[in-house]
Amino acid sequence: MEISTTLFIFLIITSFFTGILNAIAGGGGMLMVPVLLMAGVPPINAIAINKLQNTAGTLTSSLHYLRNGFLDLRSNWPALIFALITTCLGVSFLQHLSSTGKLEQVIPYLMIGIALYMALLPRVKKGQNNGKIPGWLFHSTIGSSAGFYGGLFGPGTGPMVISAFTAFRGYNLKQAVTNSKPMMVVINTTALTMLIFGGYVWWTLGLSMMIGNILGAYLGAGIMHRSKHKYLKLLMVAVPLISAIKLLFFI
Repeated sequence: MEISTTLFIFLIITSFFTGILNAIAGGGGMLMVPVLLMAGVPPINAIAINKLQNTAGTLTSSLHYLRNGFLDLRSNWPALIFALITTCLGVSFLQHLSSTGKLEQVIPYLMIGIALYMALLPRVKKGQNNGKIPGWLFHSTIGSSAGFYGGLFGPGTGPMVISAFTAFRGYNLKQAVTNSKPMMVVINTTALTMLIFGGYVWWTLGLSMMIGNILGAYLGAGIMHRSKHKYLKLLMVAVPLISAIKLLFFI
């Protein structure tokens, strides 16, 4: 597939803004994957490219939060182990769906599902502190479910993990956003490694978008506390729905 210069530049600019979005609230893949699909990139390649550019951006924001002492790795590292294992299972299932030609049929309904999820996701307010569940239960359930879905598809994993931290670990919004990043780094790097070995990454486009995502993530990590989440939520509902409609009725 040949990509025009205009489309190439547009995708890099989009990756910059998804880097900002990921650092602020998570969910950048909910914009990037639909845009790649609407540009005509095959589903598994779109997922692989998104993993490449998203991994670098998430790592950038994670290092920023680590340097500023925002991460609680001591309490949450077991979830990373569960996420690592189940991400491998998710990617394996993704490759199976792609090889059998079923991935194209599944993607539109996944898009509709994540749009509905974002539409129904309650807004977490600054300072909000909900109840807790035992650490082992949080690590095994949230780490495993986020890992499998992140390996299978990915978009929406960040907001899911953030909402889980607020609902089940008692974190406020800023704590939830920052502590979701190590899990996303594990999920993205594991999935990306498997997809690279599978030969699904388009390197020229992916590396160019990665640079844009890193710059956006660095900027977003610095402005996270000043973001307007209601506009982000609207965008993350509309774009997947538009993509699903295009894939269902116009391809």
